Amino acid sequence: MMKQNGKRRWLAAVCICAVAAGALIVRGDIATPRPRWSEVRMESEEVNIKLGKKKVYVEALFNMHNTGSGSKVRFGYPLGLFEKELNDFKVYVEDKEIDGVGTEKTEEKKNSPRPVYGRGRGGKQNVQSEPYRFSGPYKEWKVFNVPFKADEKKKIKVSYWVEPAVIDNTSHGKLNFYAYTLVTGATWKDTIKKAVINVKLDGVAAGDILQTLPGDSEQKGNTISWTMKDFKPDKNIEIVYKP
Repeated sequence: MMKQNGKRRWLAAVCICAVAAGALIVRGDIATPRPRWSEVRMESEEVNIKLGKKKVYVEALFNMHNTGSGSKVRFGYPLGLFEKELNDFKVYVEDKEIDGVGTEKTEEKKNSPRPVYGRGRGGKQNVQSEPYRFSGPYKEWKVFNVPFKADEKKKIKVSYWVEPAVIDNTSHGKLNFYAYTLVTGATWKDTIKKAVINVKLDGVAAGDILQTLPGDSEQKGNTISWTMKDFKPDKNIEIVYKP
């Protein structure tokens, strides 16, 4: 037990060092810039990750439901603070790849244009100023618009690849650190009914995995999975493994 506790403490220290170094390589789920007023719910998501020693491939499917009136909905997928780019980033709506995916730089909060909200006839909320931006600790966003009819459901899929972060630990050598951030999915209306995250090991042995967070994962063969239900994400997926 003491050895296990010691290993946990060491791995926790590794993770803390990784976070301090800005090594959270992926910044996760699609988001809305207007969380307080969004009528769109992320009903469910399935994230399939292929974890390699040099590259990590991500394909994430989001089932979205517009519970309000018809509108064009702004989506954003954030770039991590220390990432160079999301390689080969693509967006599919109802299995059809879309054009017009842009890149939006995050401005300082004091300079960011924000919408001004007021009340129209019958107390209906109106947007009085259209310019707005995504925010948070993310320097850049991949942005795109998706038209929704009233009470319409749509499937949105993103795919890309990144390089895992490398931690140079003087005592234990180099380690890979990878994270998929779920918390940006909390910006949508209500809770997420169900989320499934599958991490398939690609050229990485099961014995190379030193730590996975959260700790309630399930491993079958070369796949590590998490299943979450009816929740607002407040924690992220993190993996420390040997390179």
